[in-house]
Amino acid sequence: MKSLFQLIASLDKGEKRYIKIYSSRHIIMGNSNDMELFDAISKLQNPTDESLKAVLGDSKIVKHLSLYKHILYKNLLRCLNSYHTGKNIEDEILDLYKSSRVLYNKCLYNDAKKLIKKARKLALDNESLGLYSFLREAETQIQERQFDLQEFKESILDSADEQREQTKKTIEYLQLRQISNEIYYQSRIWGVVDEELSNRHSPQKALAEFEKINKSLQSDRAKMLAWKVSSLLACGKQDFKSSTEHELKILKTLEGKPDDYPGKTEEILVTLHRISWNYYVLRDHKKLDKILQRIRKMDDASSSIALIKFQLFINYELLAKVNQNHGPSADELEKKIEGFYATSSHALGAQRMLIINYNLAILFFVEGNFQKCEKWLNRVLENVNKKVHTDILISSRLLQLTLKYEMGLYPLIKYVALSTKRYIKKLRPLKGFEMQLFNTLIKLSSTKDELKRKKILMKFHEDMVEYKKQAKPLDIAFSFELWAKSKITNVPLRKVFDKEVRH
Repeated sequence: MKSLFQLIASLDKGEKRYIKIYSSRHIIMGNSNDMELFDAISKLQNPTDESLKAVLGDSKIVKHLSLYKHILYKNLLRCLNSYHTGKNIEDEILDLYKSSRVLYNKCLYNDAKKLIKKARKLALDNESLGLYSFLREAETQIQERQFDLQEFKESILDSADEQREQTKKTIEYLQLRQISNEIYYQSRIWGVVDEELSNRHSPQKALAEFEKINKSLQSDRAKMLAWKVSSLLACGKQDFKSSTEHELKILKTLEGKPDDYPGKTEEILVTLHRISWNYYVLRDHKKLDKILQRIRKMDDASSSIALIKFQLFINYELLAKVNQNHGPSADELEKKIEGFYATSSHALGAQRMLIINYNLAILFFVEGNFQKCEKWLNRVLENVNKKVHTDILISSRLLQLTLKYEMGLYPLIKYVALSTKRYIKKLRPLKGFEMQLFNTLIKLSSTKDELKRKKILMKFHEDMVEYKKQAKPLDIAFSFELWAKSKITNVPLRKVFDKEVRH
């Protein structure tokens, strides 16, 4: 039920209209069970079998609901395949292959071979390495069946160099993809060593293989993947300037490709996404604004592109509200996020939502709404067993500890501090500012003398200011020095942010 509901909810107006027309041409005995079920599901707010049965009433569909849902799902996919066919180069290649199979089954081998060769050339021109190998095998099958030995010999001689070259490119690309996946995963667990992965394939070995392959790359697709790996490695060292340089190479290469190049629009968007993050960290706001304006102008050609854009812009809206107090209110942003989660959380995924939830928790903390901050922090920490984005999980723990102090839960501070310390130590060594935060909050919670508290906070503020001068951009995820200043001056944190960050 869930998959069928999500598919129907994702349809745009054009797709729905096509489905109606398609279904009207396939009605059996004047009745369309598909459309009756489709219309019923479209009305649902709560996608359950019980609510669906209530909408269907006395319909005969109810007696065999599981069967009809299965049939509708298959028919919708068949219909959508028809609607979207030919809209990109990979569809064109696969259509040529399907047509060649029809001719092959009719023993029209020469015509089948012509279509396969045309499809193979398209695959070559567009660096669709997997499809090329698949088509080459299909072409060989036709040649073996036709059994013209002279032509077969000529084909072997003519294609030997080409096939050898494409095989080399394919192997290089697959090796790069594996290395890229490993480095991407390591970057998302933020410096924590995953013993299971390291035992199978150490990061050092992956880097050595990358350096070896990177010297002899030929296809643009492989080069772009290599630049992405280099960008990830630079980000790991917090060298965002170098990362941006690699990403700009990817962008330039993609922009030089024809519009029907496989995945071009989405790859450009994802690359712009990574560049925009680098500019944000580097505080290059002029270049960041240009990137964001360009992304806004991109059409939501698919739900996938709309999803990437939502993720990008909601995080920037949250960060802009925290740091510049610009844009919709915190409550409006929360409502927007909750609405999106209600329909699309399955597509965004738990780890993507983790980032949004964390940024929203930060915003409510700065705004002084500690109950809502706690609510969204809890949503982040629900993912504590998933070893991804440990930087955010650790930062959330630190913010949660600070939140306990803000909410006056002083007896819990020492216990939570020790628990947080043990949690971080299991993942990586403690940082200097983290020890300072633990000690500061424990001291603050154990004294009622306001003068002593002020001195403790002043010392913490001085230490944090000095620490940030030496720290790399992402060493500290929250401005604890501004929080300390807020407590020292007895000024709301929102006003301190407005004065210190906005200006």
